[in-house]
Amino acid sequence: MTQSVLLSTAYLAPIPYYACLMHAPQIFVEQHEHYHKQTYRNRCRIVAANGVMDLSVPVVTCNNQDIRKVEIDYSKPWQRQHWLSLEAAYRSTPFFEYYQDDLKPFYQQQDIKYLFDFNAQMQQTICDLIDLHPQTVLTQDFVLPTLSASSAEAALNDLRHFAEVLDLREAIHPKKNLPESLGYRSQKYTQVFEQQLGFVADMSIVDLLFNMGPESILCLRDSFPGGDSISGGDSFPNSTK
Repeated sequence: MTQSVLLSTAYLAPIPYYACLMHAPQIFVEQHEHYHKQTYRNRCRIVAANGVMDLSVPVVTCNNQDIRKVEIDYSKPWQRQHWLSLEAAYRSTPFFEYYQDDLKPFYQQQDIKYLFDFNAQMQQTICDLIDLHPQTVLTQDFVLPTLSASSAEAALNDLRHFAEVLDLREAIHPKKNLPESLGYRSQKYTQVFEQQLGFVADMSIVDLLFNMGPESILCLRDSFPGGDSISGGDSFPNSTK
């Protein structure tokens, strides 16, 4: 892959998100946006016995809340509910017992105040388990979705040192599929409820991790055929450093 990618923060992000972490030469994570409801910023999707299940982290927000200031609402028993759901969905998978001790503390401790920090720490843990080492940089300012020709010209001196970045902040979304032009291809792997439900693509990374263990990295590798490029999509000069 020759193009860097801009992503939002995400809770137990879906497989396409982690495929980008693997293939992009550099990942920019937006830390100056406003919080968006009903996105992967505070939710994930897993495969349970009765089908796809959404797990959402409750947060304390107000209008136009900065993403770095969004607090997790620990007054609600979401940690217990999420862990029981993960356990029920994946306890019979080949690798649940192998990885559960690494992830369970996130559902027992309440020392991480902000959603952004919680997501980042959980993502680092999962990357370590998969042996994934993305080159991640936090944005220094909010990156506009588009940049007009006039503003681009005015800001040319500030932008000249930055590569074009593929903006996937809203493309990786519970209600959307990645555009085919990007070249992403879902990889089929064995799921514990596949016989009843059929294969369900692009679930949370934990679905892949618990089912495939160390071979998860191979599914991520093959998600972009050729393994070396993402093509197409809208890109822009960004203002990150």
